[in-house]
Amino acid sequence: MLENGLKDKLGELTTELDNLKEDHAKELAMVKAQAEARAVQAQGVGRALAVDEATLPRVSNAMTIAELKVELKARDTTGKFTKGLSSWSKGDFMCELGQGTPRLSAVAEYRCVEELRDLVKRQKCAVERERQRVLREQEEERRRKREEEQEEMRRQEIERQREEDARLAKHEEGLHTHTSLCHGCPLAPTRELLIRANEYRRMPRDENPLTSCDVCNVEKEYNPKVKIVWSCVKCDYDICWECYQVESLPEDQRDEKRKEIAKMKEAERKAEIKRKEYNPK
Repeated sequence: MLENGLKDKLGELTTELDNLKEDHAKELAMVKAQAEARAVQAQGVGRALAVDEATLPRVSNAMTIAELKVELKARDTTGKFTKGLSSWSKGDFMCELGQGTPRLSAVAEYRCVEELRDLVKRQKCAVERERQRVLREQEEERRRKREEEQEEMRRQEIERQREEDARLAKHEEGLHTHTSLCHGCPLAPTRELLIRANEYRRMPRDENPLTSCDVCNVEKEYNPKVKIVWSCVKCDYDICWECYQVESLPEDQRDEKRKEIAKMKEAERKAEIKRKEYNPK
């Protein structure tokens, strides 16, 4: 469909350019006809290009500097006098042109040629503008196509991520099979749960440094030894192994378990102190 649209647009531009060329050709023919009519009227004969030397206008001191400058540029075929004429005096112009020489810029044929040059210049400018317009439209079409392709790629990537999230959510839902007194919902092993680390990678939930135990509120970032063992994705609930040993017991047994854990920690602390005393390095 896009190719058909481009073909139709190119056809319209071609037709418009042909019409423009036809108009320019008509204008050129009209200018030629006017020039020939002026030449015939000036000569009084049917030969438009006939030159009567006796009737030719001449260069004289009566001409202004502006007229002399136009005459000098009319005779200049090499582009030598395109610049630097502002400092010339009338004597400089007369010396270069010559007193009494034919005045080319006043001849009807020369004016006709100048009109033709202007017409050709306008046509070239019009053709160039049309070419630039077509190029801009083509570039705009290519840019729009690239944006559509990029948008389609982004849409496909978002859709792929959604499908991946849905698949993982279904998989994680099947992992929540462990029931415990510490939480009302079934729990899943934290190690087997994945969280998004960035746009392209996932990581195990227990490796996330911001994961913290919801009972003791200790984050792995500040205590790497904390081991998160059970989680509930729906409730965003996590519990470490030490708290799980206590919270999974009935209410009447939890205090006794806490005291037992406290004694174990104290024994480990004393053992560590003794080890450092015997091995100071």
